[in-house]
Amino acid sequence: MLQLQSRPDPPRPGMNEFLLIATHEGGRPGSAFLVHIRRADDPEGRWEQMIQDGRSGVYRRAIRLVPGTRAVEVRLRRHTDGRETVVRFPLPEGG
Repeated sequence: MLQLQSRPDPPRPGMNEFLLIATHEGGRPGSAFLVHIRRADDPEGRWEQMIQDGRSGVYRRAIRLVPGTRAVEVRLRRHTDGRETVVRFPLPEGG
């Protein structure tokens, strides 16, 4: 399961910190990932690596949002087999 939180909440134009919380079934932390984030409205934009917070399954990164940003994308790559997936997280109105 993936949960995305923002600081501030709700996000607003300017720098915002995002926390991705990854857990496996049974609530075990999902700590075997390389995680990147970017604004979803800029598909050519640079992916920014999120910083892993120990083995807690929490990843952090601050990125700049522009007025009208409606979603962010998170790319996860598993350390064990290299498989990747991209997940789109809509932001609350006003982001």
